[in-house]
Amino acid sequence: MAATRNSHNHMPTPRGLPRAWRAATWLAAFAGLAISSVPMPEATWRLAPSPNWDQRAGGMRPDTVVIHSTAASGLWLNVRYLRNPESQVSSHFVIGKEGQIVQLVGLGRRAWHAGVSEMDGMRDVNSRSVGIELVNLNDGRDPYPEAQVRSAAALIRWMRQIYDIPDENIVTHAEVARPPGRKNDPAGFNLRALRRRSRPADE
Repeated sequence: MAATRNSHNHMPTPRGLPRAWRAATWLAAFAGLAISSVPMPEATWRLAPSPNWDQRAGGMRPDTVVIHSTAASGLWLNVRYLRNPESQVSSHFVIGKEGQIVQLVGLGRRAWHAGVSEMDGMRDVNSRSVGIELVNLNDGRDPYPEAQVRSAAALIRWMRQIYDIPDENIVTHAEVARPPGRKNDPAGFNLRALRRRSRPADE
């Protein structure tokens, strides 16, 4: 997880859970899509809007997914931090250990997740990407449960029906962070398997 100006070591305790919403209703509206256009992945969805976003440069459409780990346990602990305007950090989605998906920023908006970064010579990786945070301690030992990986794959597979996101543009935060070595997340995550599992069914 990276901030535009700072990173976090401690997160405040949440004071409650956001209301659950039906995926086919709120997610499509939040992403600016027709509800019937693309089937939603099977998962538990919630909406928890974050104020930490701005507009994508030049109205860019996402062509990249950046995978992060939160480096802190607890789904709602992380969601609360990403919703805090003082943190200056957000992502489009957070996925919990049990596969719960929480959306914080609409897909048409620029979430503040990659920080100082570069990809293919472009420094504003946030403008071209969707950020996904996986709840994990990022110590290389904390596992990524099957339910969490399955939800991540389903989410990316769904997005790939909307946006042109090739395998090589599903990347880790460590790959795009600058200077190289500034970030190492998601430590211990099998990105190759995620790329394979997130391919559309007709490929």
